[in-house]
Amino acid sequence: MNTTQLNKVNNLLTVGIPKKDREMRAHLGNVVYIEPMHIMMARTTMTEGVQPPEYRQFQGTEERAVNGDPLKFVREHNKRVVVNRKFLMEILQAMDCDNVIMYADEDCPVGIVGMMALEMKVEGVIAPKIYDTDVEEAIFYD
Repeated sequence: MNTTQLNKVNNLLTVGIPKKDREMRAHLGNVVYIEPMHIMMARTTMTEGVQPPEYRQFQGTEERAVNGDPLKFVREHNKRVVVNRKFLMEILQAMDCDNVIMYADEDCPVGIVGMMALEMKVEGVIAPKIYDTDVEEAIFYD
């Protein structure tokens, strides 16, 4: 990864922390991060090269002990819908609201509803990519 990519990942791993209090975490590779209000969680996992020995977990600015797999429940209880990231970003960038509504189900279009300037409702639909087998990491760049 280059510096720009590391900075983007680090921004994700420090969401909700004032910029003056942020520390670099992206270089740690395997990181679990829970933002201070406990609304969002992010995890990074190295897929190539030397594997860091274990995950490091942070809640806001505090490092915590890792307790199991924080994404296990999400993976086991939700269907997987694969959509094009660029189209998703285009739809989201046309909105300025704090929250959006998302509709998703396996093999169905993903729907996103939000607002722009409280004057315009913005809606988007993205057709999913459908696979015959389990979704694997290889789909990210196909």
